[in-house]
Amino acid sequence: MGLTSDELVGVALEIEKHGEALYRQLAQRFTDPNIKKTFEYLASEEAEHRKTFEKMLAGGLLPLYPTLEQGEEDYIRSLVQSQFILAFIKTDVLIMDIKSASDAVALGLRMEKETLLFFESISSSLGGEASKIFIDILAEEKKHFVRLSALARDMNAPKGKDW
Repeated sequence: MGLTSDELVGVALEIEKHGEALYRQLAQRFTDPNIKKTFEYLASEEAEHRKTFEKMLAGGLLPLYPTLEQGEEDYIRSLVQSQFILAFIKTDVLIMDIKSASDAVALGLRMEKETLLFFESISSSLGGEASKIFIDILAEEKKHFVRLSALARDMNAPKGKDW
């Protein structure tokens, strides 16, 4: 039996829910205003995405089954079962490995990259308004990646040096 559209959006919902929780925990952990503000912003963005996916599941926008090319279902199933996506559900475990702000930003970048990979894989398979919603959220997730990348660059830039 194939993956249903509800199952795919359900996974997206879980990713956003746990991403929101992770970013909220990271925001509480750091005092640097730029780092704190970035994680608070990302948590609020993930909360909005979560609400969007909840509405999709409740609103009847989804076809029963997504339109997947041969082999895509196995690929998507593999993504869903990948260690990293499963780790989203264990945000407390992910937090324990964070020793520095650099670690936190690196985790955020990895999380956003995995999210982009999954969302990109399913966005066109849902059709109609549902695909448009995923494409819009994909654009926002790309902005998250860019914002975290800029933060990582800023954190690694030499400070207070006279050149």
